[in-house]
Amino acid sequence: MRNKLVIIHIPKTAGSTLRATVGRAVGKAHRGKYRIIGIDEPEPGPEYFVGLKAKAQRRVDELLNHGVQAMSGHYRYRDVQELVSPCRDQVSIVTFIRDPMWRTVSDYHYCLTDRHPWRDDFVQEFPSFETFLNTPREMNKQLKYLRPSGRSSVAEAIDCALENIDFIGLTEQFERDLETLMNSAGISYELQESRNVQSDREKMQETYERHYDQMQDILEPELEFHRAILEHRKLGAWPRETSSVAE
Repeated sequence: MRNKLVIIHIPKTAGSTLRATVGRAVGKAHRGKYRIIGIDEPEPGPEYFVGLKAKAQRRVDELLNHGVQAMSGHYRYRDVQELVSPCRDQVSIVTFIRDPMWRTVSDYHYCLTDRHPWRDDFVQEFPSFETFLNTPREMNKQLKYLRPSGRSSVAEAIDCALENIDFIGLTEQFERDLETLMNSAGISYELQESRNVQSDREKMQETYERHYDQMQDILEPELEFHRAILEHRKLGAWPRETSSVAE
């Protein structure tokens, strides 16, 4: 692991907590001179991910500043891998993934809250979890973020992730995997307070149980990807998620 990190922030996988922790570590290491490189609002244009790639392109050179550095955003693997290829021997690409069904439930319930910047538009488009499930662009997001191309098969995505992503952590054991990541990169850190944790766990549990079978079917491609990562890490069963999971 290098101490220059490119973090692929998949929604609802503890990415905000990871970013806060790494950001504080960067600032402390440089006494405030450098902070985490946040790829947030995309460059103007018709496509969200194209705009994020353009923003990352504009700031990628900052990764090469002295010492620990980090860049985080909701960009896809295929959009950043070519940007960092000239300095790939100096950076590590990292991400966290989560039980696909719980991640999907959490994604929906988060978007219903005032913390989501486009909440009103979301509620209008998705008045129920059923409508959310039946919208293909909203499903299997982790797989979409990590595929090497838009047409890659699940098997190709698995091979690419295991070969090219330097660290894949699990949200369900966030603190343990964060410690492994930061120690491997030689970065001193202080765990920050969990961000964006869902408060209404009972409602999420109800959604999960009611739509369990339907999610199993719709999310099967991502479930296959998730199982492969767990198998690679020699985790035979899914880690049990608790109310303290950072999101």
